[in-house]
Amino acid sequence: MKRRPGFTLIEMAIVLAIIGLMATLLLPGLLATSQRDRMSEARATLSAVRDEIIGYAMANNRQLPLDLDTLGKPVDPWKQPIVYAPAANLVTDPEHDICTTNSTPNTFIATKDRQFADIAFVIASSGQNFRAEVFPGVMTNATIRGDDLVQYVTLPHLRTLMCSPTRRPVDEVEEVADTEIVMEDIASPGHYSTVSNDPEIGAIVDEEAQTITLGVPRRLPEKRSYGCIWYTGTTEDKVCVDGKCSFGGEFRAYFEFSVANVSNTVDDGFTFSLISAHTNSPDSCGGYGPAIGYASTSFRNKGFDDGVAPFVLPPKIGVEIDLSSTKDNNDPTGQCNSYGCHHLGILYWGSDEGKTDLARGQDDCKHKLEPGAPDPDVPDYTLLNEKIEFRNTRTYPVRVEIIRADRADGNGHYTVHAWFDCTDCDDLGKSLSGKTVNAARYATDAVQFAKQWHDRFDSVMFGWTQGTGHPAQEVIINDARFRFVNTSP
Repeated sequence: MKRRPGFTLIEMAIVLAIIGLMATLLLPGLLATSQRDRMSEARATLSAVRDEIIGYAMANNRQLPLDLDTLGKPVDPWKQPIVYAPAANLVTDPEHDICTTNSTPNTFIATKDRQFADIAFVIASSGQNFRAEVFPGVMTNATIRGDDLVQYVTLPHLRTLMCSPTRRPVDEVEEVADTEIVMEDIASPGHYSTVSNDPEIGAIVDEEAQTITLGVPRRLPEKRSYGCIWYTGTTEDKVCVDGKCSFGGEFRAYFEFSVANVSNTVDDGFTFSLISAHTNSPDSCGGYGPAIGYASTSFRNKGFDDGVAPFVLPPKIGVEIDLSSTKDNNDPTGQCNSYGCHHLGILYWGSDEGKTDLARGQDDCKHKLEPGAPDPDVPDYTLLNEKIEFRNTRTYPVRVEIIRADRADGNGHYTVHAWFDCTDCDDLGKSLSGKTVNAARYATDAVQFAKQWHDRFDSVMFGWTQGTGHPAQEVIINDARFRFVNTSP
């Protein structure tokens, strides 16, 4: 009798055993992948809910929703309701809103050693165990064991997003035509703040020599760096108080610098920057490489970091001195362009739409980023791409003027002038705008700031930022002077 083809019971048992073994080996990995995907989806859901809450507040008298029913009762990927804990005084007090409230009763405990006050609201996904561990009461505590995913938003952050700062009354600023700040004042104890990735590099002030070093001093091992230095002094006429200066009609700056080492290892340069005092602090600084301390970086996968939170946030204006000796790989002509060869440039910021401080700071210093509509009456800005020859035996003077004016529509008009390696440009008592100036390079630009950014630029901080993706950069600021002109609002 001929045997029919097929599996015997023994063979089928072996196959089933193999399948069972494979399932035993593969199932945990598949489950882990599924859970990771759900966790990623939960983070995205929380970010979307956070933005909806902020949008609700902007549209509803700057008050937070009492609960999430008005947002459609959002749920996480495990179909559990998103947990929401707003500050009580931001939802129940009809006499106050986010822009008139100074503090909240909520505190967020991130770790045993780190607590954050003035929390506007906290949202969380209870995770795959379906229990919300972070809300035992008004005090939110993320150190409690569990699998919650949590996001929190502070009151100061909300105020930055939706509140127009109040300009200083005229009678708070003495009737002085202008005030001048000199290097002796900047380099005095308590009159500056330095931020860097290493206390011995990045930004160093020599109070005795009255100099500022940006980068890595030659006495130290070569390492890449970033750093910022901000003026934090108070002027006699109170135009600047703790480094927060009233920006009236015009700001003028003059400084001289030298470069200790010029070679292919010198990269990427530094900026002189004017930044909003409403959105920044003396602790703000950006990251390495093309971010040159002015912006947060997107190169974390290459060993770079973002800088120092809260980063350097818009509105901001930077004049860049690029020491890079490389050329842009995207330049088919092989000639110097906006990312290659030594040059002078003007910077703003990358995005008004970023949902986080990191996203708003993360522009990597792309040149001439528009903070608002360009002014139709002014010719478009052209970046100076011609190569600048740096020598370590030279001192290079730089002059910057930024002119600020209110527009009838509430927006602001800003004109930026920058002269590099100029002569007879150190007198800040007179404007150089519209005059013939002997300078190796000159760049100018005019733009509009939307009202929300214009309002936030009435109080500013100033200083230098630097960053390099390679070792050996050492810039020395030898002299500096600054003047605010027509400071009364």
